[in-house]
Amino acid sequence: MAEKTSIGGMNILVADDNDAFRIVMRTVMNALGISNVKFVNDAPKALEAANTGKFDAMIIERDLNNKSGLKLVKFLRASAKSNDPLLPVIMMAANWEYPQIVAARDAGVNEYLAKPFSQGQMQKRLEAVHTKPRPFIKDDDFFGPDRRRKTGPELKAKERRLIEPEFLKREDMKKSIDDFDLF
Repeated sequence: MAEKTSIGGMNILVADDNDAFRIVMRTVMNALGISNVKFVNDAPKALEAANTGKFDAMIIERDLNNKSGLKLVKFLRASAKSNDPLLPVIMMAANWEYPQIVAARDAGVNEYLAKPFSQGQMQKRLEAVHTKPRPFIKDDDFFGPDRRRKTGPELKAKERRLIEPEFLKREDMKKSIDDFDLF
């Protein structure tokens, strides 16, 4: 049995349209000591749950109901109707190619995970968003977690931003982003 970790007390929202996979996720969450899990099977239910519940992270299928997983993340990040635009999001998919990773990153996904995955891989992603969250950036054309994982002087001049964006923390977030239609 897995060792209990700091993630054991997390409240998790899982959005996946596959009944069998939701059973697998329940087993993984239980093995990680996470008992506060809400499961939904489509994007509108995920949005409603995210707006009415208090979750520490959302785990969402990229291809949820014909690719609405990415649209949902964009909506969570950019809509004034989103109660928690800084909600950490871990996106899952059966296959990841570079353009899909870039699209997920640019939508505001914190972490991504390829199916099938191990319990240890899920634990690492949950620990990353729970114990080492990246700051959020609000810029003219992007809102989401800092896409750069490197920090400090090792960044070359061409990798540095020309203008420093505004960094936001989840507890300080105010709803000031324009709204757009999700579905």
